Amino acid sequence: MIRTFALFTLLTLGGCASSPPEFLLTRTVPPKFNIIPAKSVAVIGQSQKAVDPHEDEFIDLVVSKLRGYEQYDVKDERGLARGKGWQTYLAETAGDVIVRISVPNETCEVSEEDDEDTDVVIAQCWARLDLFKPRTGDRLGSVNAEGYGRDADQRTALADAMDDAASEIIGGFAPRQFGEFVALDQDAPLVNEGLAKFESRDSAGAFSLWESALTTSPNSAPLLYNLGALCEATNDPRAARAYYSRAIAIAPPVQRYRKALARLNR
Repeated sequence: MIRTFALFTLLTLGGCASSPPEFLLTRTVPPKFNIIPAKSVAVIGQSQKAVDPHEDEFIDLVVSKLRGYEQYDVKDERGLARGKGWQTYLAETAGDVIVRISVPNETCEVSEEDDEDTDVVIAQCWARLDLFKPRTGDRLGSVNAEGYGRDADQRTALADAMDDAASEIIGGFAPRQFGEFVALDQDAPLVNEGLAKFESRDSAGAFSLWESALTTSPNSAPLLYNLGALCEATNDPRAARAYYSRAIAIAPPVQRYRKALARLNR
């Protein structure tokens, strides 16, 4: 299950009164391999004997992105590892975990497609992550990453694909966050009043208002759905799941409710 953290933000897209208001959620995706309690990671490349500009360009991107996470002390040990045997490097590394990144000879491929009379470049990039313990060299896990980019400009498409592949590499051992909008149902009673409280950072007041409205509108699927979205936005996934499920039971055909529950359960 993806954990959800609250961002007390409410946006009305486009500034139009008829646009549905949305909660902006920040979701955290757990890594494929948990390397906690490691405090530092040592990053090296597959090439151990010589500089590989093709590989180093991609590793530079990974190191830059990883340092933005501020979760680990990132040690770029490519220079330390090159020219030494594997066992010698294992004994000398300062990392709690060794992050070895490799790329194929051709990191990326590009193709073109027609999109409404405009040529669009599709880029795909590959890389591999291997995690090792220092001293022993025991393998902790491996990830084969694929990144995608799509743009009219080939350079932009390639940059996006490499950035996506770098994020996949980091996701092998570090949690990643991304934003997601959850639209509210405007057919619910007291929706504007609850939103006003939420905008003023009174999420408890918004919840109390909408929960009280259930006494007079117990079968309001839109109200139950909005309560679920509010609970999700305030880091209570169990309550959100219960409200979404009640909304679905009352209004099974509404796909928005089903999608919200499926998204929460991922």
